[in-house]
Amino acid sequence: MDSYMDNLVRSFSQINKTLAGVIEANRGQGTGLYGMYNDAHFLSIKLLNHAVSMNKIFQSTDLIELDGLSLSFCDYSSIIALARSSIETYLVFFWLFISPKSISERNLTYLSWRLTGSNLRLKFSSLKDENDPVMAAEKTHNQELMRKIKRSAEWKRMSAGKRDSYLKRLKQNHGVRPQWNDLIVASELSNGFKYTYKFFCEHAHSGRTAVCQIYTSHNDIVAQRQMCGLPLKMVRFVIACLIIDYSKLFKPSAKWLSANEEHYQRALLHSDLAKIGLG
Repeated sequence: MDSYMDNLVRSFSQINKTLAGVIEANRGQGTGLYGMYNDAHFLSIKLLNHAVSMNKIFQSTDLIELDGLSLSFCDYSSIIALARSSIETYLVFFWLFISPKSISERNLTYLSWRLTGSNLRLKFSSLKDENDPVMAAEKTHNQELMRKIKRSAEWKRMSAGKRDSYLKRLKQNHGVRPQWNDLIVASELSNGFKYTYKFFCEHAHSGRTAVCQIYTSHNDIVAQRQMCGLPLKMVRFVIACLIIDYSKLFKPSAKWLSANEEHYQRALLHSDLAKIGLG
């Protein structure tokens, strides 16, 4: 690898360690099995798992052919897919726990997100026997979430027209979650994230760009690794943003970060760079 990629991979590994540190600092804090903060915790672990997997894939894979020929490659396409999911994971975390302007708004947003998941599970369960106990429990859970939404302070402040519109959006596959580009703007990530995210989607959807890049690099592991620079850099940015935001929610994590100056400065630097579009 060249010096740029060496430094980037080293920096990526370091920011992963910082995220692991703030998550570990919050271990065993009793957030509750189905609590809002428990979901915040495991969304963060989801992003960490993606990042660790990206790092592992980058190291290359040895494939043994039947004739004994050993091939080595870096699966750039998998790294792109993980990078896309990493950006989405951070944006959902931001939308649920950082963006709301009040506790009541956060409660409604969180309940609506959970209801969307329940609606999807019911769609998957539609092929089962309607008397299936798991399906019955999900229906009960779904109904209870809807009751909580309608009892919430934010719901009561809505006009009748806004309530009708909100109910229609709740039935969509992504529920009331804003579009990804709108969340990129709301989270104050740089405009570069809009174009990068679109590119990652094009690759994940097996567009022509994905095929061309694989064609031009399929016999060159150095070229494959160099193409990983963009996804590694963008995920490093969102990890840094998540570290700062996660520490706003969990006091043990904020305490750990303040006690580890090097980790704090690393997260602060890259979260700032994520918003001004440098790095």
